[in-house]
Amino acid sequence: MFYSQAFNTFLKKRIGGLPTESYRKARLLLNAVGVSLIFSLAYLPISFITGFVIARYTMYVSVLTMTTFLLVIRPHNWKLVAHLFVATVWSLTLVLIYFSGDVMSGMLSWLVITPLVALMILPFRMQWLWLGITILSVLLFLWLPKPETLLSYTSPWPAFYNTSLVVGLVGMIYLITLTFQTQQHHLLVLAEGQNEELRAAEEELRQSMEELSTTQEVLNEQNLLIGSRQEKTEKYLNTLITLAMCKGILEGDKQIAYDQILSTTAQALKTTRVSIWHYQPNDEHIECMALFDNGVTKRGEGVKLYAKDFENYFKAILSEKVIVATDARNHLATREFTESYLKPLDIYSMLDAPYIENGKFQGVICCEHQGEIKNWDQEDVLFVNSIADLICMAINSSQRKEFEQEILLQREQILQQNEKLVSFAEEIKLINQSLESRVAERTAALNEQNKQLTEYAFVNAHLLRGPLSRILGLAEVIRHTQSREEILKLVELLDFSTKELDAVVHRITTILNEGRKLDRNSLRE
Repeated sequence: MFYSQAFNTFLKKRIGGLPTESYRKARLLLNAVGVSLIFSLAYLPISFITGFVIARYTMYVSVLTMTTFLLVIRPHNWKLVAHLFVATVWSLTLVLIYFSGDVMSGMLSWLVITPLVALMILPFRMQWLWLGITILSVLLFLWLPKPETLLSYTSPWPAFYNTSLVVGLVGMIYLITLTFQTQQHHLLVLAEGQNEELRAAEEELRQSMEELSTTQEVLNEQNLLIGSRQEKTEKYLNTLITLAMCKGILEGDKQIAYDQILSTTAQALKTTRVSIWHYQPNDEHIECMALFDNGVTKRGEGVKLYAKDFENYFKAILSEKVIVATDARNHLATREFTESYLKPLDIYSMLDAPYIENGKFQGVICCEHQGEIKNWDQEDVLFVNSIADLICMAINSSQRKEFEQEILLQREQILQQNEKLVSFAEEIKLINQSLESRVAERTAALNEQNKQLTEYAFVNAHLLRGPLSRILGLAEVIRHTQSREEILKLVELLDFSTKELDAVVHRITTILNEGRKLDRNSLRE
């Protein structure tokens, strides 16, 4: 047992990692090398007894060679070692036969070891090659005359020695065959173990395939779900783009925008009621501004909900979070409405999203489903959040329209005042023309009047036209400005310039009514 474990450890260290067939032949090679080494070591003392000197030296060479093979063999060079081993066996056998003398007939049979070893460890073509070499070697020894040299061995009992050589050869062949069979049995056991592992691996693979099939089915279901959600998201995106370009938002008509937003939202969510509520922070209540109820759009009609009556709901919406109440009658934020609102209207599910403007809570859009519970998904929540942003756009657009109307009204008033000033200038011009007809008679008065006209020209050019030019310039800037804060600043400047112009006109009128002289000094008093 210890020898088997040590030998297996040696094999793994030397030839571990080879493919199955290569490992089998390399294992047989190491067995053959080991047997040859043991035989050489065993025959060395016998050579001293028999006096066969060449056999002794041949065994020395065999021991060194076999030891070298055991030391150098590796997975990358085992084939080279196999060829060298067969060549070594053949060459050493030839040397022994050549110097065997009168026991050559016994030694000649030892050449059969060469093709036998080649059969065990070499490829098919090399087996035939070494068989041919062996047959050729036997024929050469039979045909050539027996050599007579000083090193040739002379046995005192040649018949007995020949018989012992043949018996030894048979024993060697039997030992090699037994080793070959043992290795085959070992490899068969190893193959059966590998087959069991393969069957276990096959069973594991089958289970993995079943799990993979199950996983594939789950993935297919998830892909279908993802496709459905993607389709829903695209539908919501197209709806939002359509609403952003609707007439009510673009033209600043808040009521038309509300109607379009409510009806489109209800249709997209496939729900029955959608409403917009505006928050009044003074007395903490929300007021219904518009309602879509089962295909009909209505005005809010003054419906109000106070924070003192629905504390949990107001706490939720004032935190600026979306209320996703699949079961509205049991949800913490909406169950307060159950008896007074939900049950009478047969409402089961609610989805409320706050709309925020300038960082402050302004109101909420409420989506309600009647008749049965509706499961709101993430796409629904994102869609309603985006609808809340569109409501802010509608409110901003309406405010912008109101500011534009106020600016246009102020511009008309300024133009009317300018027309009055122009009419007044025309009257002065007529007076001037009347004075010119009496130049000859009233030269002194005309000169005085000319001075007055010069002063008026200064007043008109500097005190009247200056504010008027600023008013016209501010009106043009306001027309192209969209920011509410900038419009308010421009309106303040416009109001200042208007008041400045009005003050100048008032002073001119007062001076003229009092009959005083109109000049720059009197206007500056």
